[in-house]
Amino acid sequence: MHRALRRHLPRRCVVCDEPGTSPCCSACRALLPWQGCACELCAEPLIEPGICGRCQQRRPAQRAAFAALAYQAPVVQLMTRFKYAADPACGEALVDLLTEGIIRADEPMPEALIAVPLHRNRLRVRGFNPAHSIARGLAKRLDIPLLDRGLRRLRDTPSQVGLSADDRRRNMRRAFVATRPVYGSLALVDDVLTTGSTAAAAAQALKSAGVEAVSVWAVARARQPA
Repeated sequence: MHRALRRHLPRRCVVCDEPGTSPCCSACRALLPWQGCACELCAEPLIEPGICGRCQQRRPAQRAAFAALAYQAPVVQLMTRFKYAADPACGEALVDLLTEGIIRADEPMPEALIAVPLHRNRLRVRGFNPAHSIARGLAKRLDIPLLDRGLRRLRDTPSQVGLSADDRRRNMRRAFVATRPVYGSLALVDDVLTTGSTAAAAAQALKSAGVEAVSVWAVARARQPA
């Protein structure tokens, strides 16, 4: 549908499809699986605030991690529509929800944002990088600079689906390189965290290039595999 025509059509909630003024209505927002207590370093849900056992045993490179939502219905369906059907309304809703979560949690603001990059082969197939799209919208809402370059994916790593936490970590070794560490503090933006191995590898590359502090921000946190 032509963009100019879409602007004149009534907006509908991406969850309940009722007409409204925002991409996700207030009633549906209240019912979403917002994250509660979580690990400070990987955003895995916890009973009380602190650092999870995995991160105590193997501390990741990032200073902190935050996810706005749990990766459950209807977030899974919204993310699928956004990533695999390039649904712009779902993308806008996810950016809005991440922004709301960050503000609600009073997350410290970084000097700039940078997205977890896709390898060029995967980018060619998919046509866009969901993490970069989310980071671009987030940068506008929070009025924070977005680095379009500075972090590159060196290897087209195999899919992480079905891999254990240890296998995911091995899969991501030396997968990223940072090229232009021009800021002291960055927030690394991703769509979904599972084990956090991808974000940790990217954060390590940024730290190795001279970035002083890296936080990880994601829309959702999935349940961590064994």
